[in-house]
Amino acid sequence: MNISVTRACSSAVLVLAACGSGGNRTGVQVERRVVADTTLVRTLAGSAWGDSAALVEDLAIGVLDGPEEYQLGSIYEIAVDATGGIYTFDAQVPVLRYYDSSGTHRRTIGRKGAGPSEYQNASLGMVIRHSDGRLIMLDPRNTRLNVYTADGSPSESWRVPSGLYTPHSPTIDEADHVYLKFMVGQPEPNEPWPSAVLHLDDRGRMIDTLRPPAVPDEPAKAAGAFGASKVWDFSPSGGFVVALTDRYRVEHHRPDGSVLRIERNVPPVSMVPGEKAEWEAYYDWVWKAQGQSITSERKPIPDVKPFLRDVVTGDDGRIWVRRYVVAEKGEDIRRLVRPGQEPPPPRTWHEPTVYDVFETDGTFLGSLRVPAKTNIMVTRGDLAWGTRTGASEETYVVRLRIVRKRG
Repeated sequence: MNISVTRACSSAVLVLAACGSGGNRTGVQVERRVVADTTLVRTLAGSAWGDSAALVEDLAIGVLDGPEEYQLGSIYEIAVDATGGIYTFDAQVPVLRYYDSSGTHRRTIGRKGAGPSEYQNASLGMVIRHSDGRLIMLDPRNTRLNVYTADGSPSESWRVPSGLYTPHSPTIDEADHVYLKFMVGQPEPNEPWPSAVLHLDDRGRMIDTLRPPAVPDEPAKAAGAFGASKVWDFSPSGGFVVALTDRYRVEHHRPDGSVLRIERNVPPVSMVPGEKAEWEAYYDWVWKAQGQSITSERKPIPDVKPFLRDVVTGDDGRIWVRRYVVAEKGEDIRRLVRPGQEPPPPRTWHEPTVYDVFETDGTFLGSLRVPAKTNIMVTRGDLAWGTRTGASEETYVVRLRIVRKRG
């Protein structure tokens, strides 16, 4: 066993970020331990970025009223090429568009249909090939991956199974191999979804089916609202990043069989009384709308939240951990109600979206609060891309930059 404790920078790259002389540059206190094939990196205190890192929007694409290529509807998927150009899929039209790094519309690609390189009104992920800049877009209703050249010309399509409608489904590695989330069985009531990853080579030929690794204490049954669950993503570095939501432990199971285990000392977050009451009223409404018995079916809302909501990986392999945080009082969330349906109770307590960001070696870089009404879809280095909802419910595609104050 090899144990060490670091109270400063873990690498020269992080010297300025973690060890500056500014007032909030406390450095990062880390315990590193290697046992067999597992490397544990436990952050005890501090972070490489200190407490001043923030996501700041520096580009917005979209208009409330204007040219149609800038009037955006339902943007569910984004991909970013090596130049910073942005592909967007608008399911409302549907249409695939490309904007350069300044936000200028350059071309519209393909159209709705079932012919070669056409698409339907859903896309569950897009990735960019490293070798030649070609775009690979999942077209689930046509059960295929569409491939377009860097100039937008149709290239080819690869037939793939469908059935798992989850966003951001494909991942691509440095060898241009594609890893696609899909269903490997029929979902059963109160059971975790039987999902896995289809491994395709750079020509779209199936190599293998990969299943998320088992982790100790993972629940065999669905735990209901705020119950423990297993979350995972497939890393562009290869291998699964997996966690249980009831503890702060994230594991990257690498292709060589080694495991990077990331832990962080954070206190549990309590449910605000008003927030808990609203959640109880909301789930009572859901259960009644489904014709279920509230007293015998619904599990109680806990006083303390789980630690984690989700784990996702960036294009650069960094691990973004979305965690539960203290809720804040705000306006009632607008929800669609079917005709004749009893409206749901108000929901005025909301959690900000907060990610903890870790380097590929497990170094805790810092926490980032996502600006209001913004949804992050792609991350790479100090940049993030996503969507933002405007004051009139219009949609913008945005780029944000991680900004750190200098001491």
